[in-house]
Amino acid sequence: MVLFPGGGENGEYWSSFDADPKITGEGVVDTTWDFMPSRQEIQDKAVQAGYPENTAYSLLLDEGIKAIHRKVADLGLASNTLIIFMPDHGVWRHGKATLHDYGTKVPMFMYWKDSIVSGVDYRGLIQSIDFAPTILDIAGVDFEGYSTFDGMSLKHILKTGTGSAHESLFAELGYARSVKTKKWKYIAVRYPEDVQEKIDRGDTWTGFDGGILEFPYLTVRENLWLGGYHPGARAARKETLENVYSLFPRLRERESQQAYSLSGGEQQMLALGRGIMSRPKLLMVDEPFLGLSPAVVKEMTEAFMRIRDSGVGILFIEQNVQVALNMSERGYILESGRLVLEGVANKLLGSDEVKRIFLGG
Repeated sequence: MVLFPGGGENGEYWSSFDADPKITGEGVVDTTWDFMPSRQEIQDKAVQAGYPENTAYSLLLDEGIKAIHRKVADLGLASNTLIIFMPDHGVWRHGKATLHDYGTKVPMFMYWKDSIVSGVDYRGLIQSIDFAPTILDIAGVDFEGYSTFDGMSLKHILKTGTGSAHESLFAELGYARSVKTKKWKYIAVRYPEDVQEKIDRGDTWTGFDGGILEFPYLTVRENLWLGGYHPGARAARKETLENVYSLFPRLRERESQQAYSLSGGEQQMLALGRGIMSRPKLLMVDEPFLGLSPAVVKEMTEAFMRIRDSGVGILFIEQNVQVALNMSERGYILESGRLVLEGVANKLLGSDEVKRIFLGG
């Protein structure tokens, strides 16, 4: 019998079915498991329901939750017990341990006899840090003034099945940070200076197995290909890649080159190209011309106009007012973080107020 919960097939069962049930997160527990069906019974149940026997391990969670519910009911505590089930990560082949949707967006259910409205499918934004204030609120604990929580109590939502939770969620993992709302999401990676210097030198890292990791070093083509991983873009990756190469012929010339070794202008082209690979309806770009030579700015400007003419909306933040307004339909002028002027781009170009803000005139 394999003792590792994620072990392989032993001829009878699959995956975690091979594990010794006495090995737990608390160590080796010398106890019986008669509150659960046997693994053979679980496997038979899956097969009888029409599922392949090698997927029966997924029913272990179902049976475990049933066992908890039965025990709570037997103790007469069902009306005073909130059961929460939530995976600790996303789908392992599609973004596990990342800040993408499949890594941070996971299904969850709650059960609370006579208190939670049955059958409600709530689609608001909530997160695990909401559990502590929720449980304390349900228990009637007055924690105001004693502790500060980043999360919020969900008691009102559990009781009514309606109501608002968070307007946005923030997450972090390693050097990555993300913000998500119902309508959009943003992910950024910012390395500490010492790590960025190591990347710029092309230094390598050692993995857990002692081997040399290839990441974070991808070629130009690998970077672009990764940009089209989204399910809505994956089927058309070859076509979109050709579109990117037509916008930036230099990327085709360097498709086998390590991306970190590109010039600053070429890296901007690659970043824009990778965004296009996702086949977006709206492209959001932050200061795309910063630090670029006039020749590269001209090439990037022409690319933006071709992208715009293809039907993709573009929202970008840029301090080069002349270039920005010349290629835009509308402009919004910020001063010290406040919106002070907006309007049709070609009219803003001749505005005395714009000249004052950016030229000091």
